[in-house]
Amino acid sequence: VLLVNKGIEPTLMRYAKSETRNIASIVINRAITKRTTSVGENNEAIIISPGENGTGQNAELNTDFINRVLAETTAQIQKNLRAAKQG
Repeated sequence: VLLVNKGIEPTLMRYAKSETRNIASIVINRAITKRTTSVGENNEAIIISPGENGTGQNAELNTDFINRVLAETTAQIQKNLRAAKQG
């Protein structure tokens, strides 16, 4: 019995690692999808303002918004990972 267990252990460990990666990918993708779909049509990540003398436009990143989305997405990923860990 011990020889059989030692023989299949590497295969089982590879399978466990593979399944762990798959679950982590699913959890992360779900969190990102959930967060990005809740952003909706109003893209607040870029702020557009009129250019100098009323010609052209300037664009800048809304870092406050981007950081908030990143923090919320990270929190959602952590929540999903805890849920996956519990089964």
